[in-house]
Amino acid sequence: MPHIIRNLNAVVTSNNQGLNEGEVKLLFKADPMAITDNTRGIYQLDVMQLDDNANQANGGIAYEIITRTHLTDSDNDTIPDIQDLDDDNDQQPDTSDNFPLDVLRQ
Repeated sequence: MPHIIRNLNAVVTSNNQGLNEGEVKLLFKADPMAITDNTRGIYQLDVMQLDDNANQANGGIAYEIITRTHLTDSDNDTIPDIQDLDDDNDQQPDTSDNFPLDVLRQ
């Protein structure tokens, strides 16, 4: 079930110089997880910028937040993700993989 937060009142900073942008701080808290080798939580966060007058979306960005324990082994290769250089075993090193936990995306 999505949660909608409106009117975050972005702070105008000296860096944005009057442009239509600001700074918003969000705190993300996940429920406690069991410490196992295959447990992870996946959360979707969509941030939309709405037009003040028409309440229409005119921009935005989507985030995927994945929580894991220090034992999680996403590709089941017996190497915990924290030590594994390729967490999804797609032959693309995590350092250059845009989706290091999804073998179907790189």
